[in-house]
Amino acid sequence: MDRFELQTRTNIEARNRVNQIAMETHKILIDFFRPYVGQKITKQDDSLMKKVKDALPELPDCYASYPDTSTYNLRWQVRVCVSNSEIEPGSCGCAYEDVYVYLGKFQNGDGVLTELDESPEETNRRTDYNYEELEAARAEVKRLEDELDKAKRKCYPFDPK
Repeated sequence: MDRFELQTRTNIEARNRVNQIAMETHKILIDFFRPYVGQKITKQDDSLMKKVKDALPELPDCYASYPDTSTYNLRWQVRVCVSNSEIEPGSCGCAYEDVYVYLGKFQNGDGVLTELDESPEETNRRTDYNYEELEAARAEVKRLEDELDKAKRKCYPFDPK
């Protein structure tokens, strides 16, 4: 396996893993934050209040997992690291992937959690990407780009953009 294929396979594994952990984290945190709807849960600097922070449940193991709140959104960032040696033993390198897990909204920037985000985008992330699928998509992109180049050449004398 060449270095490009190895790194691509590692990236795919990292994406699948981060999506799986994100879905697990979303479920745990939605259940956790449900009783807090209608309550103030962030301080003026947008960080979680101590009472909330201290009560947080245990989350799935990953490279990093932490709140990323803003004036109007409650979200969590999940990051994984997959070593190339997991794909090809003895190889060096790794891939990091991270995603935001959207959990809810604050109204008027006052830190009061007004609603939870249980949308399908958060609960149905893909975890089955594979190398062959990606290579087929890349081949299709190349084919379409070649067709587009041919069509552009036919227009060149009249539209030299």
